[in-house]
Amino acid sequence: MGYANPQQTAAGIHTRLYSRAFIIDDGRRRVVFVTVDVGMISQRVRLESVEIAHHRMKPGRIFRNTGELRDSSLNRSPQAYSHNPQQERDRFQENTDQQVLVLKFTDVDGDGIGML
Repeated sequence: MGYANPQQTAAGIHTRLYSRAFIIDDGRRRVVFVTVDVGMISQRVRLESVEIAHHRMKPGRIFRNTGELRDSSLNRSPQAYSHNPQQERDRFQENTDQQVLVLKFTDVDGDGIGML
């Protein structure tokens, strides 16, 4: 990442990395979503999540919902956004995206598996 100190040594776990994979298969195509708790992870962590998900696959349902989420985060720099062309800014009511999409995965009995 560009901030490494070659003289620095480390031992143990500072922050355990958690990831989870969701596999959607309609019989024709298979899509895998991998989520993680941190900004950067290794390929190994992602692959282990996918492998676990493949072993735990079972029939289920997906529920989709959308809504607005206000006053909770900034998804772009308001200062930088103000420098975008006026024509682009006119396409949006606000300088941040307020829309949120939630996917809920359940088994066939309706018991929760996870959410994205």
